[in-house]
Amino acid sequence: MPSNHRQSSTVETAEVRPTTDVTQPRRQLRRVARVIRRVLAALVCGLFVLFAVLVVSGRWEALPVLSGSMSPGMPTGSLAFAQREPVGDLVLHDVAVFHPPGQPRVIYLHRVIAIQQVGSQVVVRTKGDANPVPDPWVLHITSSTVYIVRYRVPDLGYVALWVHSKTGREVVLTVAGLLGLALVLLVLRDARRAANECSF
Repeated sequence: MPSNHRQSSTVETAEVRPTTDVTQPRRQLRRVARVIRRVLAALVCGLFVLFAVLVVSGRWEALPVLSGSMSPGMPTGSLAFAQREPVGDLVLHDVAVFHPPGQPRVIYLHRVIAIQQVGSQVVVRTKGDANPVPDPWVLHITSSTVYIVRYRVPDLGYVALWVHSKTGREVVLTVAGLLGLALVLLVLRDARRAANECSF
């Protein structure tokens, strides 16, 4: 007699996983990289323009240190940044920028060791930190402002001297033009990529 044989069957179900677009994280990273590049470029350009405006307006001066009279705090080759301030803000131990009497083309950066108000004039004695004796002159400041050194950067003065040379100016202008062109090309490339991504 035929017997009832119950056959068991198993049904395998495949797990369905949602597919993810692997290119999406890459696009996001590219967008973030573009934003970072633009922010850095804008920051560098902004700082350069701000410094140029401050120097051109006379608010600040960038002066190379050509001697060791202010060593060790301001050795030869340093670049000093001096701010124009009211002469009333000048105090003892400030490093002032001045022309020695009778030498309008010579610039000194020496420390103020004595200051006195005489009538409408401010009379100042100065001395280089590395010099054994004070300067042999007495300064009579008749202007309403004076440049006072606020910051200094070692060795950058050599770069400033080179930049002010004919060769240095030509190189700087060439490099600045190439950097400007590269920045424009970078912005155009990023804009093209953004347009292509938006078209999908």
